[in-house]
Amino acid sequence: MSSQSRFKNIGNYFLGAAETFGRARLAKEIANMPEQHFATKGTTRDNELRKVFGL
Repeated sequence: MSSQSRFKNIGNYFLGAAETFGRARLAKEIANMPEQHFATKGTTRDNELRKVFGL
């Protein structure tokens, strides 16, 4: 395995980890928002979390 492909694999790993942490941080923010926030937007907490995780 060349040095360049090894660094590319490591880089992809860290990009995936950063994306996962970003989603977790956003999910935590959504979980801590008051229900009134979702009511004014006409949505629910569950729908917002589904959007974050692409479900």
